[in-house]
Amino acid sequence: MDSKADSIRRKAASRGAASRDQPTATTAKKARRATSTKTANTIEKAAAKKPVEKASLNAGKRLEQDVRLGPALRLFNVAIMRGERLIQQNINHEMRPGQMTLLTGPNGSGKSSLLRAISRRLTTVRGSISCTVPILYVGHQDGISGVLSGRQNLTSWAEMNDVADAESRIKDAIGQLNAVPFANLPTRVLSRGQRRRFALARLLLGPSGALWLLDEPSVGLDIDTMQVLDSMISHHLGRNGLVMAATHLPLAPYAQPQVLALSDSADEGMSVMLGSRRVGESAASESSAEKAPEK
Repeated sequence: MDSKADSIRRKAASRGAASRDQPTATTAKKARRATSTKTANTIEKAAAKKPVEKASLNAGKRLEQDVRLGPALRLFNVAIMRGERLIQQNINHEMRPGQMTLLTGPNGSGKSSLLRAISRRLTTVRGSISCTVPILYVGHQDGISGVLSGRQNLTSWAEMNDVADAESRIKDAIGQLNAVPFANLPTRVLSRGQRRRFALARLLLGPSGALWLLDEPSVGLDIDTMQVLDSMISHHLGRNGLVMAATHLPLAPYAQPQVLALSDSADEGMSVMLGSRRVGESAASESSAEKAPEK
């Protein structure tokens, strides 16, 4: 029979083994603290990455916006001829998205020729023209087939230019220009103003950021349609489009267009760029100044 002392020793040994198998309160507390610290460090690292990623994304967007809003059209030392006669030289001008320019000058000063040169319908004899956006040109001639109806003319143009959702957009353009009553008639029986509406309707089928080149766009239009044209221009500029127009009639004055004034002829001096003034402001201090080519 075990002695009382042996029994006490066995009980003590049993309690020691049990305590070794279970973590002490201090050990458990340390483990919980280590786990909590590791979790906090992980969260802090993840949080630290987010502002960097967001800042990089914002920087990318700003860079993309700066590129998009940079000069879309640039004329540098451009010279143009009509036949064998030099009519303009040293034309310098820049346009950015959302801007409008009015070409001014007497008859024969080369306004139409400059528009045709920018649209690549006329070759320049000197200088360079660069344009980073699509170009839509509406010249003196409407470019409308007389044997087709206005609707058919727009449908043909849309097919050649791969216009998406063409049928719906043509319907909207005809409605916007109040041409529904005569949209299905052969254009040869229409008035000049009615044909002009279908020429202008092509602008509404083009891309939003395009450069509109308009040569006397208001000719033949009644007052109501001229107001529609002003509204079209305003909407286009609001979508970062560009407009350059040669006209002797008021056109979208609320757009505060820049003025590119051409002299009477190249023999009388170089063309003058009045980019700093707006329509209606005095040009006396600038009309004799020559704009130097940008370096």
